[in-house]
Amino acid sequence: MKRCFVLIVACILILSCGNAFGLIVTAKATSAGVYEDGEFVQTNDGFEAQYVIDTEDESITLDKIISNNREGKIEAGLVYDITNTVLSEGISALLVSRNKKGQKIYTAVREGTLGASEVLVIGKDFYQFCRAENGKFYLEYGEVL
Repeated sequence: MKRCFVLIVACILILSCGNAFGLIVTAKATSAGVYEDGEFVQTNDGFEAQYVIDTEDESITLDKIISNNREGKIEAGLVYDITNTVLSEGISALLVSRNKKGQKIYTAVREGTLGASEVLVIGKDFYQFCRAENGKFYLEYGEVL
């Protein structure tokens, strides 16, 4: 009887913590650039990081920076609020480009320092990042490893 009780409690704890760590993805930049005054200038910025997607908390957290040569300071622990999750199948697939069909796509936003705004989009095999700050748009595209 005591073993059965312990087993039931252990199962309840495991099930209730099922999403405690969320989905962990590693994103690596493959292209980046800055759009300013009507011109886009490609940069050689490199970025690779690990994100935790927590669907229960509706957030994406920058968990670990693997490599970074983006302009400015970036720290682990940044939290983005998920504003939209699309499973690009059925009717919603009409709005998604062909190479992204069938993916679950998360869109998240964060207000950065000094009035900057950031948007992070993560799919099964891609990610996109945009930061708007001081009249510039920093754009980045990459792959999910």
